[in-house]
Amino acid sequence: MRKLGLILYAVALTGALVLQSQFHPQNARRHSEPMEENIGVKNLWEYLRLRDPTTGEIPRNIRQKELAFAQRIEFPATEARPMSSPTIRATGWTSAGPINAGGRTQAIGIDISNPANVLIATAQGGIWRSADSGQSWSRTTAPGQLKDMTSIVQDQRNGKTNIWYCGTGELLSTTNRRTSVVGDPRWRTTDIGDGMYKSTDSGKSWSVLPATVDASVTTLDSVFDGVWNIVVDNFHSDQDIVYAAGFGAIMRSTDGGTSWARVLGDAAHPSFCTDVQITSNGTLYAYLSQQVASGGSSTTQGVWRSTDGTHWVNITPQNWPSATQRLKIAIAHSDENILYVGGSNDSAGNNPILFKYSYNTGDGSGSGGAWEDRSNNLPSVSFNINTPSTNPEGSNTLGGYAVVLRVFPTNPDVLFFGGTNLYRSEDGFASINQIEWIGGYGPDPNGPFEYPNHHPDNHDLVFSPVDPDIAYSANDGGIFRTHGIRAFDDNTYPVTWQDLDHGDVASILYVVGLDHATPKDSTMAGGFQDQGSWIYLNAKNWGTYDGGDGCYCAIADKKQAFYMSSQFAYINRWILDANLGYVNVTGIRPAGIPDPQFVTPWMLDPANTNEMYLAVNNTLWKNTDLMGIPQNSQQYETSVNWNQIYSLNPNSLISALGMSTVPAHRLYFGTSDGHLYRMDNADNASPTAREITGSIFPKNAFISCVAVDPLNADSIIVCFSNYHVVSLFASNDGGTTWRNISGNLEDNADGSGDGPSTRWVSIVQQKGERLFLVGTSVGLFSTTDISGAATQWTPEGTQTIGRAIVENIDVRQSDGFVAIATQGSGVFTSTVVSGVNSVSGGAAIANAFSVFPNPASGDANVSLSLPRATHLNISVVDLTGKTRAVVRDGMSEAGASQYLIDCSRLPSGTYYVTLSAGDAIETKRLIIEH
Repeated sequence: MRKLGLILYAVALTGALVLQSQFHPQNARRHSEPMEENIGVKNLWEYLRLRDPTTGEIPRNIRQKELAFAQRIEFPATEARPMSSPTIRATGWTSAGPINAGGRTQAIGIDISNPANVLIATAQGGIWRSADSGQSWSRTTAPGQLKDMTSIVQDQRNGKTNIWYCGTGELLSTTNRRTSVVGDPRWRTTDIGDGMYKSTDSGKSWSVLPATVDASVTTLDSVFDGVWNIVVDNFHSDQDIVYAAGFGAIMRSTDGGTSWARVLGDAAHPSFCTDVQITSNGTLYAYLSQQVASGGSSTTQGVWRSTDGTHWVNITPQNWPSATQRLKIAIAHSDENILYVGGSNDSAGNNPILFKYSYNTGDGSGSGGAWEDRSNNLPSVSFNINTPSTNPEGSNTLGGYAVVLRVFPTNPDVLFFGGTNLYRSEDGFASINQIEWIGGYGPDPNGPFEYPNHHPDNHDLVFSPVDPDIAYSANDGGIFRTHGIRAFDDNTYPVTWQDLDHGDVASILYVVGLDHATPKDSTMAGGFQDQGSWIYLNAKNWGTYDGGDGCYCAIADKKQAFYMSSQFAYINRWILDANLGYVNVTGIRPAGIPDPQFVTPWMLDPANTNEMYLAVNNTLWKNTDLMGIPQNSQQYETSVNWNQIYSLNPNSLISALGMSTVPAHRLYFGTSDGHLYRMDNADNASPTAREITGSIFPKNAFISCVAVDPLNADSIIVCFSNYHVVSLFASNDGGTTWRNISGNLEDNADGSGDGPSTRWVSIVQQKGERLFLVGTSVGLFSTTDISGAATQWTPEGTQTIGRAIVENIDVRQSDGFVAIATQGSGVFTSTVVSGVNSVSGGAAIANAFSVFPNPASGDANVSLSLPRATHLNISVVDLTGKTRAVVRDGMSEAGASQYLIDCSRLPSGTYYVTLSAGDAIETKRLIIEH
């Protein structure tokens, strides 16, 4: 997300963020340009590739709809799904980490009954739980459940501490945006959630609260489409009272989330942002923004107070800003008559506000409470903290995307305010004299890129219930802990942070790249959202090498060079030694080009990885000798060996590149408005291109990938990533004729409906057989037959990859090694093999596989017959995709066998019994009625 100046040689720039990697350049240049977000450009790129070309909007509530659609693909309505037994297949998907890098983390919960139990809500990775204070982690949300978690809270009453709640829906998001809510110039979009989840086993498993699931799938219209915060009333111990601050309203439940009532909010003009907090005696404070998702103004915007949760008094001060956006409330629990309200007051986030409120008497309104505006004391862009250093980011909240506001538990004057940076004030920001910078970006343009062992874009800060000096910080880099949050001295770094990202694999990637010339090699490079570019080291550990938003990356044959980039095509050539240690780094972006797309496509020629092709908006550039660029770590750009080789209509953006190996040097490139071109002999000095756009292609749609068969340049697949269009097309004659191969990835034949966004396609060749892989917004799919529109795509890695968004795939053809880049689940790898012996007779198993009685209430019998001994898995899965029972998981002998399902342990409802025996997969529906 960082602007061009930060997109530098990040290992030096990210100093402490190397995260356990020793392989970083000590002498690489530090950044010297102001740090800025360019959210509008990034959101425009996301918008173009996801929008419905007909309506111009990303379909509203599409996330829930596409997840439900994916469920139908995996568990179709038919009683059985006979599977063929291809001899080419992926051998299983294994996480490759990173285990030492966290993904964007929105909220933290610490178990009041055992502070070693820590739970985190990640923006695209679900809920993760640690039982050892963050030294190790396990994901506790199921693969099929939503992963856009935003808030988490524990019921702290005696005997109830095993109960937790979490909310979904990142309404101010930087990835995985699902719904357009505000247009140009910022293209603000939102990641719609779908309700709240509840755990009754201390966060070890989660179930959705049915009353919070939106029945309407047409618009952003449910409070639970985006849950900003949740609080539990621990004072009234005789009722299970929970409050949720959601889209447009404050909701109240008195039965632990079974049912809900709206207690505050303008239903006609719902506030986009809300918050709710509660004191130890049950007094509530709520905030609702003036900002709404559509036209008009909220009549309930402002700050409110309630002593019973149902009757609310407006306590908004007279000098309250007229256009408030994302604000948070922080109660001083050492003196609960004091609270602070602060956050974003403009769409850019550069004009933050902070108010202090002191309750006096009565209902707290008018003279019953006193307000102080302390906004002017928040660090600004030119704020001077440690003379002569100045902080180029100040209190930037990125339009409300990054907001932290917390009061130290034992002192009402010690206040923490965070945006991109994190600050602590000893006097509640009553002055500018007692402020310390304790996290985020570096304050000195000539100093470290980021605060040591910390990360920008802060989302939460919590204190240990047993020792408030121990604090946990959540941000775009994951989760961090300090044992000295109250340290206050004149040192540059008063607070020492420890990175706790040890196994919480929630990273968000755009691209992953392999060394295609070294079989059996595990080296990978990856581009990470807001965390730069990383290289796989060993044992799922990765090291960080480049900064900014990590985008496209590639490894030259035999690791002659590593190429990594950040937004706007700031590409660096890294030369590393045999241990992946730094030798030198060189900026190779073509000099003088305008800023291209936020995530800019480029690629190395697979037949000559010393040549590069780069898309710069509507133009195509080529570098004929990358290694001929002189090493110079003091520059971003160069003119050496770069030439513009093609130009399109200015309204077209080149959005995808694909290149051949047999024959070599044929380049295909697609555009953001649905056009496809073929350039034969792209290695010539002046190559020409011709348009091969198919007449059946969707109009004005975004081509996200062009896959070229590694053994036949005439065999290609084109992938469109927009919603509500036919997504996949194939040609066997180099683009002369085309056929639709979307098959069951489309809800309707014309592409309309609830089908997913398809992001990437790869063709794997092994022993004369082909396996086709497609990455989508609901996981990874494969097929061996793309003969036409009836293509059947089968989900891959349902219990590992799950429903994660698969952005990119890279394949090494020599040994079938495949790596995929996901949003929220890091990297997965597999090896595609051909000629594998497998259980045959999938249809025979289908005929011999039965579940009875059905419906069932006590025991249900699973009867089957295997043609030979094999590994057998029988599981019971609910409608969310969560595995509720494993009936059998191990080797089973050939012949007839029978297993029992204890239905008494499961609630009434509809389930699926899945059988996996070798390559045969069958599914039966099971109704449980009590």
